[in-house]
Amino acid sequence: MEIKQTGEFRAQERSPDTIVLSKFLLSEVYDLPEGTLTELMVRSASFRRGNDPRLQHFVGVEPEFVRVESSRRWRDARQRREFGDRRAEVRVR
Repeated sequence: MEIKQTGEFRAQERSPDTIVLSKFLLSEVYDLPEGTLTELMVRSASFRRGNDPRLQHFVGVEPEFVRVESSRRWRDARQRREFGDRRAEVRVR
């Protein structure tokens, strides 16, 4: 899926089972560490590049990796909210 600066919308048909993740959103919005992004590259069928960083996508990511990684990050974020950042940092180390 792509939205151009002119407002033009483009989308490519994919299998409903294919997971496509935006590298820009994962790194800039959700602040995933580089190590996780590298692991995502390994666990993807392909990586689509674009001339704009917002057009880079991981295509065909392993669903199990996404489930495990997202639940781990959600749990860590919840613990930081409940116990403060300092306690969550100590647990991770």
